[in-house]
Amino acid sequence: MLKLSRRKNRQYEQLYDYEIKDNNKRFVISYEGTLDLYFSAFLEGDYQSQKIEFEITKENYYLYQLFDTLYSNCLDCNIYKVDELRYEFCETDEERKELVNEIKELNDNLRQYFEYNMLFENGYLSWKSDDNLYEEADTLNIYKEAERYKLEFIRKNKEMHLGIVCRIRNHGSRYKPFNMPFMDLYNTLQKYDPEYHQVHVEEYSYQKRLEKIKK
Repeated sequence: MLKLSRRKNRQYEQLYDYEIKDNNKRFVISYEGTLDLYFSAFLEGDYQSQKIEFEITKENYYLYQLFDTLYSNCLDCNIYKVDELRYEFCETDEERKELVNEIKELNDNLRQYFEYNMLFENGYLSWKSDDNLYEEADTLNIYKEAERYKLEFIRKNKEMHLGIVCRIRNHGSRYKPFNMPFMDLYNTLQKYDPEYHQVHVEEYSYQKRLEKIKK
């Protein structure tokens, strides 16, 4: 079973970083002094491991929903949102409609972007870390499967570091603007305190299905 915890960010007191632990594996979501987001995986006792995998299931429905939203928004090009303040300043229904259509067109056009096709060229979301050349970058693959998301961290970077690290730049990302849903995930996660987790009905149903399978 995954164990989710959080700790104060080292640079920004108002932020939290999150750690997901699965036995001897750790998956850390952190915001660093570079002003970028990092998804990092560590395997205790093997800090140069070539591949580390995690499963995000409905056993923690809050976390599952975050990855479901991340994946769906990237795949469906639901990146740009209607600015609420700008919407409120529209004086007529026609202006509001034009604004909504403008954002929809921006999102629709993303499907033609090279960045989108590079992100999903293999049929799943594959993000090569923004801190190295494309061919030498550690890679995060996210697979959508039945009732779960599989995260696969693959080492490509030959430099010494204690884990497999995927950097998601907020400025200058090779996948811009698809870095935005990743930051949305991190920002939404800030509202979640693992110490006060409320069991969702989907979690209960998921556990019951697992119990039936095991019998």
